[in-house]
Amino acid sequence: MQLRAFVATSLLVTAGTAGAQDMTVYGIKLGEPFTLTKCSPENINTGCWNGYAKTDPPRDEKYLEILLPTAGRLLHPLLIDGNVEGVSFLTDGIRDADRVLAMLTEKYGKPTKTERRAARNLAGATFVSTFAWWKLPHLRVEFRPHENELTSGAVIIMTLKGQAQEDKESAQRADKNKL
Repeated sequence: MQLRAFVATSLLVTAGTAGAQDMTVYGIKLGEPFTLTKCSPENINTGCWNGYAKTDPPRDEKYLEILLPTAGRLLHPLLIDGNVEGVSFLTDGIRDADRVLAMLTEKYGKPTKTERRAARNLAGATFVSTFAWWKLPHLRVEFRPHENELTSGAVIIMTLKGQAQEDKESAQRADKNKL
């Protein structure tokens, strides 16, 4: 876990500086063609994708996993027309929430919006953490320090095209769930 946090720290921060819009996530260029190949014994240590795809190379997918040894975690791309329009990944929850928020702030600048939320663990201890959102000229970034469990959070980084696709799908799901 500590190695994973260290790798996340070094890769997120070295890729950009506050105020500059860096369009990469762990070296994957957002808005550009997806160039990784399907995982095999030959490329497992250099970066590859895994999962079911309708086409090879994948074009319109959101349920693949990217294995990058340098990332220290699985990345989940959003592919539209063969381009990477978003990347999400899990964090170690409240354990590294302050560090991840600081790294994102260093890379993307001050969040556009923050919200402090309280959560309680199974032992009854209460924690307050900061959720954050960035609306940048070409990107949307969301940081969730924890989800249903305090041990897992998420970072979601999308281009405007990726965000528009997600918004459209969310609206379609909402329409289907109306009584």
